[in-house]
Parts: sequence; structure tokens; C-alpha cells
Amino acid sequence: MLWCLAALLWAGCEQKIGISIWEVSTTEIYLSDDVKEQTCNIHSSSPWTATCTADWIILDKTSGGKGEQTLTVQLKEKAKNLEATIRLKNEEGKTANILVRSSTPIHVIFYTTTNRQPLDISHWNVDDVESHIYGEIRIYQSVKNIVEKFFQNEKTLVSIFLPEGIESIGDYAFSNCSALTQVDIPNSVTSIGDEAFSGCDALTQVDIPNSVTSIGDWAFSSCTALTQVTIPNSVTSIGKGAFHSCEALTQIDIPNSVTSIGDETFFNCSALTQVTIGSGVTCIGDSTFYNCEALTQVDIPNSVISIGDYAFFNCSALTQVTIGSGVTCIGDEAFSRCSALTQVDIPNSVTSIGNYAFYNCNALTQVNIPNSVTNIGDWAFSACSALTQVDIPNSVTSIGNGAFYGCEALTQVTIGSGVTYIERTTFWHCNRLRTIYCKPFSPPESNGIIFLEIPVTVIYVPRTSVELYKNDETWSDYADKIVGYDF
Repeated sequence: MLWCLAALLWAGCEQKIGISIWEVSTTEIYLSDDVKEQTCNIHSSSPWTATCTADWIILDKTSGGKGEQTLTVQLKEKAKNLEATIRLKNEEGKTANILVRSSTPIHVIFYTTTNRQPLDISHWNVDDVESHIYGEIRIYQSVKNIVEKFFQNEKTLVSIFLPEGIESIGDYAFSNCSALTQVDIPNSVTSIGDEAFSGCDALTQVDIPNSVTSIGDWAFSSCTALTQVTIPNSVTSIGKGAFHSCEALTQIDIPNSVTSIGDETFFNCSALTQVTIGSGVTCIGDSTFYNCEALTQVDIPNSVISIGDYAFFNCSALTQVTIGSGVTCIGDEAFSRCSALTQVDIPNSVTSIGNYAFYNCNALTQVNIPNSVTNIGDWAFSACSALTQVDIPNSVTSIGNGAFYGCEALTQVTIGSGVTYIERTTFWHCNRLRTIYCKPFSPPESNGIIFLEIPVTVIYVPRTSVELYKNDETWSDYADKIVGYDF
């Protein structure tokens, strides 16, 4: 037989929180100062008797019983807080303390059951236990909110069953419940608070009901065993780091209702192979899919306006990415170290390519830069060692420092007519670069030798500008390689 104790109640109804223990003969509940002097009305059902003193509620087992039996302690007046030290005594006379807290206490419930796993306390001494609540928790009837930090750090809490009627799960409510394997979230919940389930590293599956509209920052972060999560079409926002370091998560479908994905939302979800981004998303935050090293394909919908810094950093298995026609900005290091990426088509909506945006994409053989881009950031395509050809459109006015540094396979470059300045390191270590098509009528300025130690064989410039280039301080070193061309 299992004896289960519950010590948490809410105004207006009896709530049951089960603590599975083994063959406890006597239990004493010591109330905190703000409630212990109040009179208690006691209702007891077999197999327990109860005595209420000024400081303690003493429960004694009188006989065996099956199923669920309850003992209810009714406080005459509400107290702001209940802090009860529950002292359990087993058949051998050994004791252990468990601390339980509640913000709106009305009842203390003790019940027995035959269908829960026991927690053996036969070896405990009174000073051995610093934990709060053990085993399985079932909350019944109409609780409206799970307050913040309520079950935080309950290391032996295995499962939680929340009733219909709960509207919100507070910040940190179940954070670091490291043994929690199961949670049932009812269809009445509308919000899941910040870090509500963070660090629940035994949790394997979460079904979020279609009543939820927001998932808080870091809500499920470091749930390292979580393999599956269902996000319903009711959710409009997913907070920062919501699924950060969910290392076992393999698939995620972001519904069309979501408009923004917070920074670091799926950071280090290293087993994530497939992601669907809904058509309502307008922004992919910084580091959203950082180090999702199993992700192979991404389709960014037309609704997305910006791709944040480090958004897909080190997605080393990513071979294909489709960037929607609404994107205007690709952030710094957005696709940096995507070492399996072979081709990128940048849509005609993009105006800026950030620093290191495609750094070290060493399988990238082709990139199409549209005529909408005005700025190519520092080191944007550096170390793209398989890239063979680059056409910089006429819309670009400046090419950043080291933009194509170390593109060892690059043999041909076209520089658009709008470029006025080229950093001296832009093409350094492009050792196979031979042919340059340079469209500007006025020679672009630089802060040094543009093609240092690069065996360029021919530089095509506008036919009417040949002499300008040959006599220019920056370009005169290549006078014998400059040839007129009709662009």
C-alpha cells in the first residue's frame, strides 16, 4: 500500500498534490507563524485520525485502506502564506522532513492510493531531506494560475497533471524539475511563463494546447531529453531562448499564427533535422538556429523581413536554404560556418549583407547577389573556398574589408558600376583569381594594393576609362593588364 500526502490548497476548492511514500505510520504538519495559531476544522476518513494543536497537525494511521482516502484541514481564516514542515515517521520510527509552500492555503489533504510508485524513506533520518515535494502531483478542480517558482527545483517530481481551468503557468513554475517526465497542459492555459519548464531534462514530450498564445523566454530551455513538441496555431509569439539547448529535439513546425521568433529560440538544438517556418513570421531573431548542426534544409517564407545575426550559425549540415522575397537584411554571421551549403540565391529585396554573413561556407560554389544590395559587409564571403565566380551588382557602393578573403577557388570577379571603394583586403588570398571585370567609369579607391600577390592576368574596364585606370594610383600597378571592354 502507498500512503500519499498532499499539502497545497487553493481558495474555494480542494486541490490534491500527491507525495508517494512508503508505509508511513505518523505524519505531523507544522504550520508557519502566520497560520499556526488559527483554529482548524478537521474532517478525516479512514484510515487516518487527526489532531490539531496550536503548532502541529498530527496524523496517525489507524487501519489499512484502499483507493483514495482524504483528510481535510479547514483553516477558518485565509492566510497570506502557508509554509508547512511535514515530518514523516515510518514503521521503524525514523523520520524525514519535507517543506511545502503555498500562497493561498485553505486545505491540507492526505490520501492513500494503490496505483502509484512508492518512494522508500525507510533509511531517512530527520536531517537527511531538504527537498520539497515527491512523486506524482495531481491538481484537481479550478485553480486559475500556477504561481511563479512554485515547483522550482523539485528534483523528485515525476509527473504533473493540471486541471481544466488553469489559465497561466508562471515564470520558473517547474524549472529544474529534473525528474519530470510528463506534463499535461490543459486547454484553458493561455500563457506559459519565462523558464516555466527550463532544466526539466527528463521531459521527453510536450503538447501545447491550442489555447496558448504565448510561450515565454527560455520556457523549455535545456530540456535535453525533449524529442517532440507541438506548437498550436494559436501561438503568436515564441520567446527568447524558448527551446534553447533542447538537444534531442528533431523536428519543429512553427505555425502561421507566429509572427516573431525570439533570439536564441532553438539555439544548440543539435539534433534538429527539420524545421517549418510559418507564413506569419516576420523576423528570425539573433542566433535563432545557432549550432543546429543536423539541420539540412530551410525555407524562409516571403513574410520574413530580416534574418538576425548568427541566425543559422554553424548549421554544418545545411545544404539548401531558400530565402523569401520579403527579406531586406541578412545579419552578421547569419549563415557563417554552414559548411555544407552549396548554393545561395539572395532575393531582389535584400539591401544589406552583414559582416561574416557567409563566412567559411566552404562548400559554397555559387552565390547570386541581386541588384538591390547596396552593402556587402566585412568578411561576408571570406573563406568560401569552393566559390569560383562572383558578380557584384551595380547597386553595391562599397565592398567590406576582407569580403572575399581566402576564396581560394575564385577565378573570376565582376565589380559593379556603383562601387566607389574597395578595401585592400577584399580579395586577399584569392590565389586563383585571374579575370576581373571592373565596370565603374571612375576607378574605385582603396587603402592599399587590392590584388596583392594575386596573379591576375586581365582587368577589363570601360573602354572610355582605360587611361584613367592606368594612371590611377591604386590601379597603375596593373597597367599592363588593363583592357578596354564594352559592358
